[in-house]
Amino acid sequence: MAYVPLKGRDWLIHVGANANLILSPAATGPDVASTGGAPSAIRLRDRPELRVDGARLIDTGSIDTDSVSAYGLEFGAQRKNLYLQAEYFDISVERRTSALSNPDFDGWYVQAGWTLTGEARRYSTATAGFDNPRPAKAFDPKKNQWGAVELGIRYSTFDLNHMAGGQGTTPVAGAIRGGEQNILSLGLNWYLNNAVTVSGAYRNVEVRRLSPGGTAFVAGSTPTAGSEVGQDLNIWSLRTQYAF
Repeated sequence: MAYVPLKGRDWLIHVGANANLILSPAATGPDVASTGGAPSAIRLRDRPELRVDGARLIDTGSIDTDSVSAYGLEFGAQRKNLYLQAEYFDISVERRTSALSNPDFDGWYVQAGWTLTGEARRYSTATAGFDNPRPAKAFDPKKNQWGAVELGIRYSTFDLNHMAGGQGTTPVAGAIRGGEQNILSLGLNWYLNNAVTVSGAYRNVEVRRLSPGGTAFVAGSTPTAGSEVGQDLNIWSLRTQYAF
């Protein structure tokens, strides 16, 4: 659900809420009816906001689950060529094995953009979100026209830990050491015209995660339980996008 409660000639406020429910996860074992129920695995994980490969630095592993509920709240605001967007979400997992505590995960982000050339991002009522700005003058060096240029900044955090404990400790029953990921992003978007965009971004990624031990990662080479297996990294990316 989304709503624009306040709006002026060159500004607006957006609020919204969303929900995703998994009422009955798919069973992963054979012959469910005669065995009384096979494990129903749910796995939460995420990339460091870059989709060039399959690397995921935070990962809960498989959780035998009865149901999952994810709820989110969102906020957006725009005034002329400046916009702000934020969202918070909470994910609750109900285990199939009631003897273990039910994990709860959360995350949030806030981001802002400022179009240096003056164009405003367009608010779409169809998607309840902000579309890219359209250049007032398409890129044409002969006419001294350079399209639209936007600066962006974003910070996000995603926590996939449950009863993780401290460094150097063995995890307690039901603990999930999925890790916590924090990312600061700085970006520059160059909209040459309505179809071509060149984007450059820098990301500082901080991952804090404790090893669950055993064979959680690779049999025979999983780090000792409680050791820090997170990492810090810097990512530079350049992308050209053609949209028709």
